[in-house]
Amino acid sequence: MGEARIFTTKGGIMTIQVPNNSLWQYIERDHIDSSIKKTIWEEFVLSHQGEIAERVSELAEEMWSNYNQGAE
Repeated sequence: MGEARIFTTKGGIMTIQVPNNSLWQYIERDHIDSSIKKTIWEEFVLSHQGEIAERVSELAEEMWSNYNQGAE
């Protein structure tokens, strides 16, 4: 099992366990632009983490559907 640190909606940070057999993606400030101020990045994460999670879930379902159709 791996670990990931995530921001909570109340501005805290928590560590979660991520099963090895799962799809997991995280994006850090440096992955996008290292010049983004830390406080601005934290605001962005707090305001968009729910939407990103939803969109990634939708993408995973779509990709699975496409993959599974080819396996039949």
